[in-house]
Amino acid sequence: MNLKRQSIRTVCNSLVLNYLGPEGKKPFDAYYAVRSTLLHEGQSKIVTSFVEVAYTLDLLVSRLLLGHIYNQRYKFSVNGENIPGLTKKI
Repeated sequence: MNLKRQSIRTVCNSLVLNYLGPEGKKPFDAYYAVRSTLLHEGQSKIVTSFVEVAYTLDLLVSRLLLGHIYNQRYKFSVNGENIPGLTKKI
C-alpha cells in the first residue's frame, strides 16, 4: 500500500478495516466526520461529550497501532448503535 499517494481518509479507512475490521469502521467514520466539521466549520453540533470521544478514540487508536505493529487484527466495538460522545446514531 503506497500511503504517500492516497488521501488521509482513504489510508485511515484501509488501516481501520485491516486491523480493526468493520466493527472499527463505524466509530472511525463518525469521529472523522466530527473532525471534518470542526476543521471546516469551526464547530461540531453533534458532540455531547469530548471526554467520551477522547476515551473511545484512545481505545481505537491504541488497538490500531497494536494491530499495525504486530500485524494482527484486534477487536473493536461500541455498545449498540450509539457512538460514545455523539448525539445521533450513525
